[in-house]
Amino acid sequence: MPGYVRVKQADTGHELSVPVEHFDAAPDGAYKRIDKDATYPGGDPLPVKYKTTVAKQAAVKKGTASRAAATATKENS
Repeated sequence: MPGYVRVKQADTGHELSVPVEHFDAAPDGAYKRIDKDATYPGGDPLPVKYKTTVAKQAAVKKGTASRAAATATKENS
């Protein structure tokens, strides 16, 4: 089983576990190695941790994003 490292993708900000060989072969700046475990104790790679914007998600959950859009449309009429 290959060795894995935990990295952060430069273009997306997602955290993922990649084989060491993949990390070494990647172009400079594609990944930033981070100091976290890359695998479960059994050796399987950890799942991707997607970068999200909490403020946008919270606005959608509260419904304020749709209310703001409705208000802006009403004011522009």
